[in-house]
Amino acid sequence: MQLSDVIRIREELLDYAAGVDKTETGAYTPVYLDDTEITLAAYRGPGTDGFALYKAAGFNTLIADGADDSVSFSSEGEHIMGAGSGAWTNVKSYMDAAKDTGLNVYMASEALNAYLKNVQATKMDQSASFTVTDDLMQQDLTQMLVGTGTTHAGIGLADYDNFKGIMFADELDYTSLSYYTTAAQFMKSINPDLETFGSFESYGSDIGTDDYELFATAFAGASTQKSFTYDYYPYYGGVEKEWLGFGNGGYTYNYDEKFASWQTDWLSKLERVAGYGKKGDFDTGITLQSSSWKNTADKVIFANPDTKAEIGYQVYTALAYGMKSINYFLYCEPKTAIKGEEYVGALVMRNDDGTTSTTATYDSAKEVNTEIKKFDHVFLDYDWVSTIKLGSSTQLTGLAGGSSDRISNSSVSAGSAIIGCMYDSEKALDGFWIVNATAPTDNTTSTVNVTFNNATRAMVYNPAAGDYGKLVSLTAGAYTATLASGAGQFIIPLP
Repeated sequence: MQLSDVIRIREELLDYAAGVDKTETGAYTPVYLDDTEITLAAYRGPGTDGFALYKAAGFNTLIADGADDSVSFSSEGEHIMGAGSGAWTNVKSYMDAAKDTGLNVYMASEALNAYLKNVQATKMDQSASFTVTDDLMQQDLTQMLVGTGTTHAGIGLADYDNFKGIMFADELDYTSLSYYTTAAQFMKSINPDLETFGSFESYGSDIGTDDYELFATAFAGASTQKSFTYDYYPYYGGVEKEWLGFGNGGYTYNYDEKFASWQTDWLSKLERVAGYGKKGDFDTGITLQSSSWKNTADKVIFANPDTKAEIGYQVYTALAYGMKSINYFLYCEPKTAIKGEEYVGALVMRNDDGTTSTTATYDSAKEVNTEIKKFDHVFLDYDWVSTIKLGSSTQLTGLAGGSSDRISNSSVSAGSAIIGCMYDSEKALDGFWIVNATAPTDNTTSTVNVTFNNATRAMVYNPAAGDYGKLVSLTAGAYTATLASGAGQFIIPLP
């Protein structure tokens, strides 16, 4: 080997370490190490016998929220498991099976849920209710994380590499903030790397108000890892036609699909929460709709988003606003009504004979999850800056919109689109999500034309074409993205 070869190899290694690849022309192309992944989780996940199917759908994280076949803790070391006997060994088996399957876990605590909401907790045998004091909260978390107490046999959840943190109660309000802060600080004192997790309610029109910004910022600041996740379900089913009662494995009902519609504030809520995260310097996540249900009190029906376009629309628009985690609601169809809501449709259905079967929603979620996991290590390096809106459809209602110095011109041929303007501060590179933002029910293909400044090439991540990092030449900086309903592309323009 010649000295010149040694010098060349050394330079290439230094370039790679710096995240660039030097081509024969001397131009630099960014290199992204596959060492990060987006959190993909779902509520009402499977029991241990369903972990493989869950993982096959692209999910990498379990939310053990005490629902159906998952586990959660109550006071004094008690826990609930839908198909289990209530012994601590079941939790260990759950964690071991999750680890063997390659799944991370957030674990819920029934006592912590009561503590955060300042309500009475109920013992698992329903024998008594009790107040969860600060001392009991600390005892509960210590038992879970460290494994103290006779029931835990010295085995703590924090001993598992795949344990991500505690699922704090969902849909908290301001009255819970002090409790949330106290519990999060105590958990952090045990293990600072663990996360507090929970999906906060969107509170309808409150997103976009000063109060909600303060709410999101306060809870993100109190969390152990500075993050805020909210839920919003945008697909309404319209008018109920017929109530069919309890059917094959769950509730069934019929609604007139011609009235089903996508709410016009889905994008504006994403934009505002992304703005809160940017201003407050915290990560944001979304819990999206993957099931259908009816609220028996007001007869509101949520339609079933079972096509790839309907799942993809929610996922890709969320990524265009920099969401770092995607949670599905729901995975398994609940067996019974929950808080006055009756569910039908999810990724996995329960049959009368006790078996389960996957649905079209499962297939759609699997396809979208598989797509984004092929390049999540790339787009996760980018933070949201602003989003450009194109077109005039009602889905753009309430969007402030933005701009980018790297884009001199942009347009859409049909429907509407958004361009999420992102920035990788480590590599000093711009990235752009180009997403079809037309409502999936319109089934519109949009062609987006973009002219990038100072760009002769682009790295293209276009799942529909199977392109993941394809390097293309640009003429005068021009790029055209043809997007089917619910589709998105990620583009990195290069000099």
